[in-house]
Amino acid sequence: MELLPVERETIIHFDEASVKATVYTANKKVAERLIKHGIYPVREEENSWWFEIAKHSIRIKESNKSCYIAGRNSTPARQKV
Repeated sequence: MELLPVERETIIHFDEASVKATVYTANKKVAERLIKHGIYPVREEENSWWFEIAKHSIRIKESNKSCYIAGRNSTPARQKV
């Protein structure tokens, strides 16, 4: 069944309790783009895909400005040897 453009949504969900974010999409182009970059779905249904990613990797970029909306990587910095 073909979805209407308004139904081809993508939702990114994360909270403070987890280091993971869930990306839900009903947009085949978005799913294909994630898979092409090595991010594979953890669940699939007809016209729907769910992905899990590290929430610190979520970035919004506008022109020459960008923001990691969940903060940067929360793992301790590497110690110099």
